[in-house]
Amino acid sequence: MKYEKLSDCTVYAPLLNLNTSEIWEYLSYNERKWGINLQHLKDLYSIVSDGVNGFRTGCWVCTLIKRDKSLERLMEKQPELKPLVEFRNLLVGIRDNRELRQRVERKGKSYLGPLTIETRKRILNDVERIWHLPKEEKEAIFEIWRGQ
Repeated sequence: MKYEKLSDCTVYAPLLNLNTSEIWEYLSYNERKWGINLQHLKDLYSIVSDGVNGFRTGCWVCTLIKRDKSLERLMEKQPELKPLVEFRNLLVGIRDNRELRQRVERKGKSYLGPLTIETRKRILNDVERIWHLPKEEKEAIFEIWRGQ
């Protein structure tokens, strides 16, 4: 799928061609294999709709859309989700700020590349205000950053 605002960019949209019941079927099928309990997620989706099949959203951190109305509706019923909405809004604010991105040279052309290390550290600090990350996860993040 080509994203109209980004020439030369392919956007992977795995949910685009699935209906809501197919997504829930996939999640339920893999729930045991992943070792997670999706009941809380199912309960959240049921709050703002007529059951889990009546409500659909993409990844909550996706910034291709400016406002995640689904997450905002969930927050109205579950105020403890406010930090997630605030964090997502932070990501939207960062998304288009060219000063927060590295420049990448390829084939004689200069492109906007990944976020700067300083910006990544800022985001990581914001994440840690919401969730405690295990030491191993933080070490893995730093290792990835060192490799870039």
